[in-house]
Amino acid sequence: MKYKILKKDPMFRNDKDLFQLGRRDGNTKRNFLFLSKWIGKHLECKPSDFTKIVTELSKKINTDSLQNAMCIGFAETATGIGMAIADQLMLPYISTTREIYAEEHITFTEDHSHAKDHFIYDVDKLGEKDCFILIDDEITTGNSLKNMINILNQETLVTDYKVLSILNWMPKEKKDSFIKQMNEMGIQISFYALAEGEILEEDPYIYCNDREDLHVSYPDPCVYYEKEDYHLSPVTGRHYLDDCMDFDHIDMHAFSVACEIDKILEPTMKNILILGHGENIYFPYSVANSLARFRHSKKVTFKTTSRTPIYVDGKVIRSRKRFKDNHNITYHIYNIEEMEKHDVVIFLSEANSIQEIEVPKLTNNMIHFLLKKKGA
Repeated sequence: MKYKILKKDPMFRNDKDLFQLGRRDGNTKRNFLFLSKWIGKHLECKPSDFTKIVTELSKKINTDSLQNAMCIGFAETATGIGMAIADQLMLPYISTTREIYAEEHITFTEDHSHAKDHFIYDVDKLGEKDCFILIDDEITTGNSLKNMINILNQETLVTDYKVLSILNWMPKEKKDSFIKQMNEMGIQISFYALAEGEILEEDPYIYCNDREDLHVSYPDPCVYYEKEDYHLSPVTGRHYLDDCMDFDHIDMHAFSVACEIDKILEPTMKNILILGHGENIYFPYSVANSLARFRHSKKVTFKTTSRTPIYVDGKVIRSRKRFKDNHNITYHIYNIEEMEKHDVVIFLSEANSIQEIEVPKLTNNMIHFLLKKKGA
């Protein structure tokens, strides 16, 4: 694959600082993806780097001109930065999700993806807004974006859209055509990105690894019981977050979890990885951020498990294991050898009942830390 970076924010020293090129495993529609060290997904991320990228992205949006706006983050990779940007802009937030619940929802597709369907819940809240800020880590063709806007246009009267991403690959002519199509629908749309590039030539090869299951034990978790009135769903952003009070509640909860983790760790432990699960990125970031302060350590990082099967190229992705969670959904974890180098890996998981606590031991140095509502 050949590409060209046309412009980038000075915060990125070079192209590799912006992203590293990965290959999707067994994907015939799009065989590449852009792996970022800034978002806490597939690669380990320092809380300070996450905060930096969120701050720079937030500067792109002039909130003075916004009357009644809402941020929407794209699953799976942008749920963390989406929540954090909404927090900085002091705006309501919801993320798309691939998790299916019984509640009323709307659906759109990401055609090239391993898991095509996206769901948005709390649909009634969408209709109350005048502007949507759509947040993703990168925009490639704009097709998924168009699918989402078409559905939102059917469900709401919103005509003002702002698209915010770290990286945008849409060529000027395609972006202009996209804007024209939206204008014809009565929609005003603006694009904001920290870097822009152009894909010059795609690699037609289909990359495939032999799939490898993770044969693991299931240790008893360190159970951390929460308050009676705590609900798990707001932590992920899948359900509507109204204002800064909701974000303050999440950060306070993360702070208390970090305090509990700090108590069970040896004082000498500085090199710590906080591992989240799936779409839950912001909360592990917030826990890691607090723990880094407690431990006076620059070696606290975070990342999450992923549904995305990525080809092991021996460079960026050096190893991969897969496992199934309690809902029989396949997840992947990458670069386990790197994870083993930490003093400890804290795997944060959530459960609504005692039947949901089974989590595989992903590394030899892993502690499973369970967040559960008291009495569940």
